[in-house]
Amino acid sequence: MENITIQVDPEIAKAYREAEPEKQQKIQIFLNIMLQKAVSQKPLFRYHGAIYREKFVKTF
Repeated sequence: MENITIQVDPEIAKAYREAEPEKQQKIQIFLNIMLQKAVSQKPLFRYHGAIYREKFVKTF
């Protein structure tokens, strides 16, 4: 993985910073999936199966 910086509303930044590490990890996984969809020509469901089952389901 690689770090990037994006701008968000102040309330979102505050809530993320104050969240427990486990919650932050869930948010990171969710955003990673959404960003993959946004930058790819492939539909989300091509990523959904492996990523979602491997990481997202285990953390929720």
